[in-house]
Amino acid sequence: MNLLHYSVIQSLEDVDPDEWNALGGIDNPFVSYEFLAALERHDCVGETFGWYPHFVVGHDEAGHLRAAMPMYAKNNSYGEFVFDWSWADAWERN
Repeated sequence: MNLLHYSVIQSLEDVDPDEWNALGGIDNPFVSYEFLAALERHDCVGETFGWYPHFVVGHDEAGHLRAAMPMYAKNNSYGEFVFDWSWADAWERN
C-alpha cells in the first residue's frame, strides 16, 4: 500500500517545479508551476491583496510529490476581479 504524507505549504518555492508540473499535465496552464509561482513573485497573491497561498501537497514514502492542490485563503474584499459591494451592502442592511 502506498501511503501519502500530506502537508500545507505557503509558497511554491518549497516544491520542485518538475514534480508539480508532472501532476497537472499540459492541458491547464492555470495550475502550472510557472503560472502560480508568477502570481507569488509579482505580488498578485499575498498580503497586498489578501490572497494567502495554501498548497496542500502529498508526498509518498520516498519523498516524491504525488498529489497537490492550490488553495488561497482570502481575508478581505479587495483585489477581486468582480466586486460584490451591492451584495455586501444588502447583507449589512438586512
